[in-house]
Amino acid sequence: MNRLTPMAALCLTACAAPVPEAIIPPELLRPVVVECRPGDTLRALGQCAMDLRRGLDEANGKLAAVGELVGPQ
Repeated sequence: MNRLTPMAALCLTACAAPVPEAIIPPELLRPVVVECRPGDTLRALGQCAMDLRRGLDEANGKLAAVGELVGPQ
């Protein structure tokens, strides 16, 4: 019985698989910067809204890609 306990502990700890470390590419970690051109016309404001939407879509795409790399936690 004395030898059984340490052997059981060794067997159980040796079977644990190491957790793989996710490597996230640097381009997914860069912030998305959106700058609007100066102007107060409806066209300038509309263009700014479309640029902001495009930046938001890009940022959400990066988050989804990082989520796929990392996996469920």
